[in-house]
Amino acid sequence: VRVSLDEITKDREWTMIDTPSVQIEDSKDLGIIYKATLSVFPEVKLPNYKKIAQKVMAEEKEQKVEDKEINETIEWIRKERKQGEALPEINDAWAKTLGKFENVEQFKKSISEGILAEKKVREHDRLRLKILDEIVKEAAIDLPEVMVQKTYDNMFKQYSPMLKASGKTEEEIKKIIHEKAKNNVESNLVMYQLAKVEKLEPTEEQVKKQQGSVESDANYQYIYGVLQNENVFQFLEKQK
Repeated sequence: VRVSLDEITKDREWTMIDTPSVQIEDSKDLGIIYKATLSVFPEVKLPNYKKIAQKVMAEEKEQKVEDKEINETIEWIRKERKQGEALPEINDAWAKTLGKFENVEQFKKSISEGILAEKKVREHDRLRLKILDEIVKEAAIDLPEVMVQKTYDNMFKQYSPMLKASGKTEEEIKKIIHEKAKNNVESNLVMYQLAKVEKLEPTEEQVKKQQGSVESDANYQYIYGVLQNENVFQFLEKQK
């Protein structure tokens, strides 16, 4: 049976995503008659992802830092560094105790650069997520429930205690996690298909370079996925 199924999946270029369910119906001299239920990797029809990415990237917002934000950060640091009830005075001497700063202006400049970098990262992540969400919405995916269920089982163990603590009912928790699992699987399938279509899969050499001394299969697959997703996002971001 196994050899027969291997030949069938190879001929049809199917990728199995779960162990086949096999039922023997008859056994004769010439062979075995059986019925098999197969879960194969689903077909993913992508929309015009370049156009979607271009539209979302056009929404990119220029990031700026306001004086108020710098002052609020300084006040937070003063409270963290206060001696007793007295807040430290904002002067050059105090700035020197906080790092390699010669004066308050250098200190403020460092704070401003830090806030700006954080804002740019948040905007960068927002655009990436929006591009992916829009592509997933317009993609046609024949989603196998077995993939959703496996993801659901893992996520339920991870998130259910936190959701229970928030006062949600068992039914509400299951609904929330199932929706998250479905979105997770759809996103992963879209990223996989994009990498396949645009030939963005990382090479074995690239993965092993990042892998370092931890040479387990799980670590290899994790790094492969991270590099592949990064390649896809960088490709989409270039569609400005």
